[in-house]
Amino acid sequence: MGSHPYWTMEGIEEIHCDGYKVRVYKNRPPNLNEAFRRTIERCPDREAIVSGEVRLTYTQFEEKVDRLASALSERLGIQPGDRVSFLMGNHWRWPLTFMAISRVGAISVPLNNRLQGPELVFQLNNSQSRLLILDEAFLERIEPLREEIKTAKTLVVNGASNTANSFRFHELETFSPRNPDVARSEEDVACILYTSGTTGLPKGAMLTHRNVISIAMSLVNMLQYEETDRMLFFIPLFHVTGLVGMYIPMILKGGGNIILTGFNRHEVPQVIEEEKITATMGVPATFILMMDSPNYSKYSRATMRSILYGGAPSPPEMYDQLRSSLPEDCIVVDGYGLTEASSNVTISPIKPDRSVLHRHGTIGIPNPLADLRVVDDKGDDAAEGEVGELLVRDPGVMKGYWGAPEKTAEAVREGWLYTGDLVTRDREGYITIKGRKKHMINRGGENIYPVEIENVLYAHPGVLEAAVVGVPDRVMGEEVKVVIVPKEGVTLDENEIRGYLKPRLAGYKIPRFMSFAKELPRNPGGKVMIKELLEL
Repeated sequence: MGSHPYWTMEGIEEIHCDGYKVRVYKNRPPNLNEAFRRTIERCPDREAIVSGEVRLTYTQFEEKVDRLASALSERLGIQPGDRVSFLMGNHWRWPLTFMAISRVGAISVPLNNRLQGPELVFQLNNSQSRLLILDEAFLERIEPLREEIKTAKTLVVNGASNTANSFRFHELETFSPRNPDVARSEEDVACILYTSGTTGLPKGAMLTHRNVISIAMSLVNMLQYEETDRMLFFIPLFHVTGLVGMYIPMILKGGGNIILTGFNRHEVPQVIEEEKITATMGVPATFILMMDSPNYSKYSRATMRSILYGGAPSPPEMYDQLRSSLPEDCIVVDGYGLTEASSNVTISPIKPDRSVLHRHGTIGIPNPLADLRVVDDKGDDAAEGEVGELLVRDPGVMKGYWGAPEKTAEAVREGWLYTGDLVTRDREGYITIKGRKKHMINRGGENIYPVEIENVLYAHPGVLEAAVVGVPDRVMGEEVKVVIVPKEGVTLDENEIRGYLKPRLAGYKIPRFMSFAKELPRNPGGKVMIKELLEL
């Protein structure tokens, strides 16, 4: 199933990729470094980075990239194809590090800065990283376990701390720039992004230059980005959405990257006005919380041109409230993606006049580069409206999992990425998420999709968030459990919730187990962590 009825195919061609035809953009740069170079030539004096007190134009940013790249190559001996891990917060040295690694032809391994020591050691060893660059704040997690790290024996510390076999980041930044460009093809791996591992050990998805540039270009074209756009980051840069969905599109266009250390619902509205923000992305919860802040009405959003949200269910009233509170020509869309597909796969259709063909409850249609299938348990195409697993084939599908050919063969078959997500497709191609294949609840032979229950709960006026999961049961096999986050100042109890659900859901779908929490356990990408949810 293609996306032709809704998108213009102008500028798109078909090529053979790993033996299968996929759609790509004709004018794509061959690698990230070339994409960066083209932007610097086109808009050298445009503001590239804003992070705290730091403001850098593209020319100033490139000089710092050259210095760090020269230090990596000449002082630290990093060679093309080497893996370089970095463990950093959201600040300007994160994109500096990423671009410098790309410039020397090495492979970036951004690490989740919320992980603890043993988890970090696993990813360092699994990727066989030669070097670890990290913020001083994270040194205490790594230091006690350095003997367990097999290959990344040298550290680069962003801070004043001294430790064995280490360099200080600011010393490398003063290295003489020698323009250490290394030619890389679009088939070469640009980065290894570890999956969130909600149900087991994370796997390192190898994303090539073609993968990330293709999906970034599709977002640029669909969301109609311009050189004057200014992207606000409050989600982690190490997440595939932050990197491929937001940062690389701005690098391609020459837009500004305004980087916050994290999400603060009271801070974001103020930054939107003061920095003249035009674009951002996040999970639905961030926009629900932001609109609940008194600062949302206090500050202007007149410059906003696009918002994309996804990663979790969203109540219809959230979209309606967000849409009505933004300029008329601001694109507001729901989307879906995953690390193994380099971020975006589907999105609500957007017309050239910037109007959106939004449908509540759906994740839109395939982006212009993607072909999708919905298949049943036998691998046959599911009928219209029938639940099946979503398969993706496009230039964003990963090269494979690092060092795990058997897991790669299970995930990617004949060019199709098996997402593990259960969906339905309607006549016009709109996709609706029903849940994860592994998370579908089988209660006494009845299939229950958590999202269906969550959507009903989101319509309750006192519910801020809800997450449904199956728990083992001796008699029924599985029973339904829900964790609910009430809105601020609202008190909820089981009887009230059950009374609300009774006329709205079949009896077997009403959760047998119910608990209330101040927040849901989420990974940095906004997805609920199933293991932690079960323990609540």
